Amino acid sequence: MFKKNQIYLITLILLFGCTKQLDISEFSDDFDNYSPELRIEALILPSNNTAIVRIDRSVLINDTDVYNCKDDDFGELTEDACITLGGTWHGSDTDSVADCGDWNPLLHDLGKDGVEGDPQDDDEDCGDCGFTDDACQEACREEDSIGENNGIPDCGEPNVDETDEIIKNIHVMDCSVKIMNQNSECAFVYDENAGSFFYNANFGKEDSTFIVDNIETPSYGAYVPSESCSNFDWNNYSSDYSFECECPNYGTIQSKDPIQIPSPVVFYNESDVLSESRETKEFTNSISSCLDNECLKSYSSIWDEQNQNYETIYFGRYAFNEFIYYSSINPYYYYQSVQYFYDLNNSRYLYYHGHPDGATEIENIHGNAAFMGEAVVTELLDEFSDLNPIDKYYYEMFTFSEEYKNYYFFDLLDLRDPVRTNLRKLDESGNPAVPVMGAFGAMNSQKIYFEIIDCFEYDNQQSCEDTNNTKSVCQWYDEDNNFGDINNNGIQDNNEYNMSSQFLPICGPIKLPPIES
Repeated sequence: MFKKNQIYLITLILLFGCTKQLDISEFSDDFDNYSPELRIEALILPSNNTAIVRIDRSVLINDTDVYNCKDDDFGELTEDACITLGGTWHGSDTDSVADCGDWNPLLHDLGKDGVEGDPQDDDEDCGDCGFTDDACQEACREEDSIGENNGIPDCGEPNVDETDEIIKNIHVMDCSVKIMNQNSECAFVYDENAGSFFYNANFGKEDSTFIVDNIETPSYGAYVPSESCSNFDWNNYSSDYSFECECPNYGTIQSKDPIQIPSPVVFYNESDVLSESRETKEFTNSISSCLDNECLKSYSSIWDEQNQNYETIYFGRYAFNEFIYYSSINPYYYYQSVQYFYDLNNSRYLYYHGHPDGATEIENIHGNAAFMGEAVVTELLDEFSDLNPIDKYYYEMFTFSEEYKNYYFFDLLDLRDPVRTNLRKLDESGNPAVPVMGAFGAMNSQKIYFEIIDCFEYDNQQSCEDTNNTKSVCQWYDEDNNFGDINNNGIQDNNEYNMSSQFLPICGPIKLPPIES
């Protein structure tokens, strides 16, 4: 009996422990009757005083019209027209027109696996080496993979069927779109260059360094407000907004209920928040009774009322426990935090990283307001070979209308889930019936610019303590004053740390990290 169970167990291990790659085309018959659906992202952007509506059709993963394994970002063009657009032309001497795209043979000719060499043995020739023949195995996997260095774009290579190429083939461009606000109406028009996104084109050899000039901002098509919407109010916090579109062969789609514009966050300086005892209780008690952003701003020393923006804030390089503080009014307690860095070469800010966040009753919500802190990495960004270490950044904090919050954060729900989407297709009687993928809502945002000051660049007390240089985030450390006096009271408090005597004298950040860090 024991041997029988052993055999049974071994059989199960063999059956379920083995994997096999299956061609998706083998299942194409299961989807022969599939009809494309719409996915609509209708988004009011009050901080930009506009809105944008993306309407795309769903496609099967084996749709060869979309996933055609070609580099054809710009379509089929003459060689001269392609070069004028800055593209790569893939024709021969006998071709009048050919595919034109952004595939670079010097960077992207990596084969169907998209990486240098053949580490996964895609052509299955490394088995001839013998599993224990390390030298042969290493040499084999360093050889070219299928399609690598063949001079033509192949499926699976960078910039072949990439995001900006695919989305152009799924846009629905012939819809009638409008957003309503009380008695006002804004009609939208389709624009091939309505929006853009950051795309990292840093591909190539494993030992290559990142080049910021290779970060592209390809555009995508969407619906934008027409010229007739010049007087449309995108910032009415007390008003209701509705959405409607009609697309040929798809019918009429409306927002289920009206939405309201979320108020943006309000930023604070650390001195606004922290008292001498290093507690936030007094501050949070003050903002807890606020009913609007004007009240929240009254507690911010960095809000510039005249210019309607926030003053730049500064942090010392390597400073410890630094935060960007912000608050928001009930019920807008969900956020997306996005950090950008300054590209000096091209005079632009580029996306660095982002993450979602949210306030809770236990930690962050106080009465009518939430109080949050975004930790700041007080180091210079130094990963691009063509840029000096970067010291200029900004954070953009987004808040969400209730409807767009559901769509954005409830990502475990199906796109058609009636909680996640507030869009409904009208039935023959004109009543909202079937949920439609996507959402109609609003995302508001606010920016705060900040810089990292390298205190160690200043080699004397005068330059170190010059506020024009160091913006009051640096301190001169010597034998008479060797601790970070954060609150400038002349006494070393519990959270203030010493500068090691071996480094004295030196200019360093006021908020020193603990010695063990």
